[in-house]
Parts: sequence; structure tokens; C-alpha cells
Amino acid sequence: MIAAALLVAALAQDAVTLESAPRAVARWLEPPTAVELGVPFELVLEVTHEPGGELEVGPGELASDVAWAVLDAAAPLVLPDLDDPRLRVSELRWTVVALEPGLRMLPRPELRYGGEPLAPSKAGLLDVSAVLAPGEDAPRPLPPDLGLSDPAAARRGLGAALIVAGGALLVGLAVWLARRGARRPRPALERAPSPLERLAALEQAPLEDPRSVREAHLELTRALRQHLDGATPRDALTDEEWLAALALPADGELGRLFAECRPVEYGGERPTHWATRERVARARALAERQGVGA
Repeated sequence: MIAAALLVAALAQDAVTLESAPRAVARWLEPPTAVELGVPFELVLEVTHEPGGELEVGPGELASDVAWAVLDAAAPLVLPDLDDPRLRVSELRWTVVALEPGLRMLPRPELRYGGEPLAPSKAGLLDVSAVLAPGEDAPRPLPPDLGLSDPAAARRGLGAALIVAGGALLVGLAVWLARRGARRPRPALERAPSPLERLAALEQAPLEDPRSVREAHLELTRALRQHLDGATPRDALTDEEWLAALALPADGELGRLFAECRPVEYGGERPTHWATRERVARARALAERQGVGA
């Protein structure tokens, strides 16, 4: 009887502990304290939670703050908690690059567990160092053989000499170009690239920051519409109106591609450069199959 009572009391105490403990706890795993501007680094977040709970993960400040860009976001990896087998640990990883130098707070993703907001543990400041070291862009001392003891006067004298020399050089260059142009026929105007050539150029373009990713989505939509529409001016139509004008279904392959691009063009969605390149390749394939896009 005494042993049974002790067992019941222990189970009741465990139940109270589980009930009073937070359902989920998020913490940064060895966050970096210093990174270099434009150099990718990894952020790892661990969320300890009950088994079976629904964990929602969004980029949050990683996408909304212009000081950061997400290059890759791995799917959550769920593991058993080694300290408490009744719990689970979800490991979240992002590959991030800093776009602005200075001391900054670590960007926080958006987390929700069971529909409730979940804040990760506070992390220290992250020092993003610029390309140039402190003082590296400071003016260098002037040579002593200029014969000027006052540095300010030396700079003024040197600046005036450079202005005079630069003016003479520009005048001479203008005269030479005028004479050369008078002897040579004017070249023909360069042909504007076709929509297919613009799509091919997009496949080779660097797509490493949010601005270039958004511009790539805008350009692939414009090029695809111009290629399939020929010389007909329909630039003022929305994608839905344009599809209807060409009697193309909104749920066809072309309509689905346009629907994927709209949140990037006019919203805050920022896909990875791999996803962007995949959409550019799909647009080029649709353009090359001219007329079968639905």
C-alpha cells in the first residue's frame, strides 16, 4: 500500500511538472558573434517541444529586414530529446548573408507552436564587418618632396594641378574623337535582344540578393508575355486579363507560373536563387514551345 501511494504521488508530481512547464522552448545553438559582409553563414535554432505538436516556421526578419538575405532554408529535422525521452527537438537551419555592415541584432524567424507565437532565446549582437578595415580608406600622407609644409595647402595645390591637367586632357580627347568620328561612318543601331535572348540571359545572371530575385521574376513575366503575344500591345493588362485575352486557362501551366511569380513581384515573398532559376528555366521552355503554354 505504501509503495503504491508513493508511485501515485510520483506520477502526479510528473504530471504537474509537465503541465506547468512551457510546451515549447526555442534557443539559438552557438550563434555567431562576428561575420563578414557578403559572406554566407549558418544559423541553427533548436526547438524543444512535446511530441505530436505542430511547429510552424516562417522566415520572419530573415526575409523582411533588408540587411539580410536567405540563401537556403533546410526542412526541420526532428530528433528525440536526449535529456527527456518524452520530448522532441526540432533543428532548424538557415544559410544567411549580411547585406549591411555594423552591429546588429540577430534576425529572428517567425515561430508558432500549436498556433501560439514562440520567441527564440535572446542572442547577443552580431558584428558585420565591412570589406575595408577601419581607417583603410583614410587619406594617405603626401610625399615630402612637394615642398609644402601645410598638408591642407599641399592638397589644394595638388588638386588645382590635377584639375588643370584633367581639363586639358578632356579637351584633347574631345578634339580627337570629333576628328575620328568625322572620318568614320556612323555604326548601325544595335538590335534589341529578343524575349528568348532575355530569358537566356536571366539563366546566367547572378541572383544572390532579394532585389535581383524580384527583378528576375518581373523580367521573366514580361519576356514570356511579349514572346507569346508578338507585336500586340497588351502591357496594361494584368496577368489574368492577358490570359483571358489570349483564351488561355488560368489554371494551365502558364497561369500557374504567373501565379507563383505574383507574390514575389508585388508581395514580400523572397524565394531562394535555386527556385528563381527553376522558374526562369520553366519560362524559357514555355516560350520555346510557343502556343502550347496552357
